[in-house]
Amino acid sequence: ARSLDHIDPLGKNHLHISFDVDSLDPMIIPSTGTPVMGGLTFRETLQIGEYINNTGRMIAMDLVEFNPNIGTEQMINQSAKTIIEIIMAFFGKLRLG
Repeated sequence: ARSLDHIDPLGKNHLHISFDVDSLDPMIIPSTGTPVMGGLTFRETLQIGEYINNTGRMIAMDLVEFNPNIGTEQMINQSAKTIIEIIMAFFGKLRLG
């Protein structure tokens, strides 16, 4: 929130979100080329997505660094399913509970 306030204090600019899955802990997204131990949690990522969606200013999003050639079939499927949940959070899907 503070970052957006700093770069756009009037809150009038549209947002293009470029989200790099390397920023998440590799336990969450194992199928990526540059894993970062201790990265964002799934919950933190969903909170970011919800916050961005609540601004009503997002006009575009890209999500990068998912590599389906890295990991076992289970790791690839886990990564893909998690990525879908992340994208849905940025587009307004709320967590239950």
